[in-house]
Amino acid sequence: FKKFSFECNSLERALLLLNSSESDIKAKSLAFILEEVLNEKDFVVANLELLPVKVLINMLEDQSDVTKGMSLKILDKLVGIVNATNFCCEFEVLMLKCVAFINNSETFQLHCLHILKILLQQIPFLQQFCQIDGFSCVLRSVENSDTEVKLLALEILLVVMKDTKLKNHF
Repeated sequence: FKKFSFECNSLERALLLLNSSESDIKAKSLAFILEEVLNEKDFVVANLELLPVKVLINMLEDQSDVTKGMSLKILDKLVGIVNATNFCCEFEVLMLKCVAFINNSETFQLHCLHILKILLQQIPFLQQFCQIDGFSCVLRSVENSDTEVKLLALEILLVVMKDTKLKNHF
């Protein structure tokens, strides 16, 4: 119980510090949230209401690549832990941002592709993915020199192409 109470208090402090105007403080708060809290799957599931999914997604607009990277790492872990339907609107926005990142930056491609792979295993996200031309975006990732990026991109393309309702998109 003491451990849970300590984490809860620390999480609340870390969440408050996310509002800081200093990138260094934001990055340290994000690092804490990622390493200390999200490694505890049961804690995350029990405290979903504390997790600022919208705030984390908005941090992808931050000027600092460190802040963007840490936010993506946390979101990457979150989409694998939580039921995406609980955050449907937020994850639709996340999907759009991931597609934009894949198009415009190789820096975050791996995390974005991993997030897309998890989200696309759920039908509503799969349909929207095709509507925003995510397929061609991911297809371009196959040309990346990084083998892990290529493999993730191919896995995503396989998921999309297996859906018979989406055949007319190709």
